[in-house]
Amino acid sequence: MSYPLTSVLMNTIEQLRGLVDDPEVQGRYTNQYLVKHIVRPSIDKVVSSLANSASCPVVCFYPITATGEISRITLPPNVRSVLMIAERVNNINTSELVPRHIFHNQGRGWSIEGQDLVFDPPITIGNSSASLNVVYEPSGSHSPIYDPASGPANTEAFLDSTDSKKFYLAKQPQLGVTDTRTNAYAGATLRIFKKDDGSIDITEEIWIDSSGYDSSNSRWYLTLKTAPVNYAAGTTKLHYEVGPPYSPDLVEAITM
Repeated sequence: MSYPLTSVLMNTIEQLRGLVDDPEVQGRYTNQYLVKHIVRPSIDKVVSSLANSASCPVVCFYPITATGEISRITLPPNVRSVLMIAERVNNINTSELVPRHIFHNQGRGWSIEGQDLVFDPPITIGNSSASLNVVYEPSGSHSPIYDPASGPANTEAFLDSTDSKKFYLAKQPQLGVTDTRTNAYAGATLRIFKKDDGSIDITEEIWIDSSGYDSSNSRWYLTLKTAPVNYAAGTTKLHYEVGPPYSPDLVEAITM
């Protein structure tokens, strides 16, 4: 099967097949089996092992840009532990929010409750130039997906007709299973490959701000940090993959 050379997931599968001497044509394992039983759990194991043993573990960040008073934010489910929360103004770290004791008379500052980041007392982000930067160790819990836009009509991925930062996922991706946990793909990377008709031969990598479910379209969607450069609102039949926010070399390390 032909696939984009910039696809991290497909490159990982190809390396796996080479190591176990299992060709894709009439192979013992399907690509879906490799993703479900090897790639997905191995990402979790590799990243968790690095967090437990490496002197320089994998570190990610998650920006919070909402304005107004904030008391609770749902973090991505792959957050293993929060290392620091920095206040930023014009993209420059200006101060650190420090957690306090549970019985502190001024409140706990911030704490983790399940998947939520809780501020006590609530904090206020005054304007669009201010934000918070959550620095964290990832757990490796991630469900990669890939779809070449070759399925039945009206099942492929597309951009919202009015908002090009809203990316609707394929109803059933060809590889992987769409993660339905709250904000599951926040902080992950979306790669959009060339259009189905071949008019655009370029790969775009875009940061994912959040993810959710749109009941009006019966689809899971991604809210993107920036709009795609080469794809206008309403573009259909999009060839894409969603991968974890780590270096491609780290993802492919699971094949070693």
